[in-house]
Amino acid sequence: MLMPALNYTRLRDGMIDTPVLDWLSRFYYDHTLLAAHVIKPIKFRTQNIIAIPPGTKSIAYSPSGTLWLRTDKPCSRTGIAFAVSKRRLGCPYIKAETNTALNKGNELIERASSLFDLNRSIRRSIGIFLRGPVLVVPVFLLIWLSITLSRLSMSRRMLVTIMVLVYYMCFIPSLHNVYVIHKLASNPGIIHDYARSKGRIKKYTCLVTYPDRLSNSELKRLANDKSAGIRLNALIEMGRREDTDFVPRLIQATKDPQLNVRTKACEALGLIGGKNALNALYTLLKTENNWYVRDYAYRALCRIHPIAAIMEETHCFLLWQQEILDAQHKGTELPPVLG
Repeated sequence: MLMPALNYTRLRDGMIDTPVLDWLSRFYYDHTLLAAHVIKPIKFRTQNIIAIPPGTKSIAYSPSGTLWLRTDKPCSRTGIAFAVSKRRLGCPYIKAETNTALNKGNELIERASSLFDLNRSIRRSIGIFLRGPVLVVPVFLLIWLSITLSRLSMSRRMLVTIMVLVYYMCFIPSLHNVYVIHKLASNPGIIHDYARSKGRIKKYTCLVTYPDRLSNSELKRLANDKSAGIRLNALIEMGRREDTDFVPRLIQATKDPQLNVRTKACEALGLIGGKNALNALYTLLKTENNWYVRDYAYRALCRIHPIAAIMEETHCFLLWQQEILDAQHKGTELPPVLG
């Protein structure tokens, strides 16, 4: 009966609407920058530096955030994801014909992600843990509880009855969720009544079940709701519609106290695009303290204007990145960009 109300989205939104769980969520995002970046395959990283031989000019495809660094000593350069070379190297490299255009169809980065994915086992272990022990532990707890209650019932029947009733009462909110979902599914016409409701469950259910049936004005109202889960899903739908009318509200949402709401505001701005969205994302990169939100802002900015370049080893990557961002912010001509 409870399965319709249990999925990742609902668990996430319920978590950020619960003060204690929201604190745990923020603690996680404040302390996992290194882990989150390191365990990603090369092709999923926000930025990659790839060492290529001197004289290489033609890059067939360059994902946003990629710096192709021309150098004759690739293995002595720290921070590179991998190198491209005709000869054997003592560091991670891809053997390629450098007299042709590199990375056709993203082939080099795809190969490198497969060959140099040193953390594949870590990711698989995390997946096994989430699908195994995390689900098994509650089962063992329930078995232990049922054995304890059965033994206790022999001497204290009234106490056991009260404990069982309290246990079932804990499921009342979830059962109410299921009822609200079923009622809306059987009669979608009441969605606007749900959107105007004062109850969180009704507003949330209409937003995640039939978001496309809500009007722009209803979305704006829900984007100002006191529930972070409702605000977050309203911003997601704004991004899907790609309507520039939502940009002012999305810019305002980049200052939301809840970090997950700020990430979705960035994502929506990246989908809608435009100069105002670009300036807001640029500002957020400079002012936001949380790495997770900055990462979303950077990816959104790169969606509006993909950033990639070929540089000599004497250039500084950070100066190059700052030069690109400054040019975008001021509306001046950009440095040479590929991609």
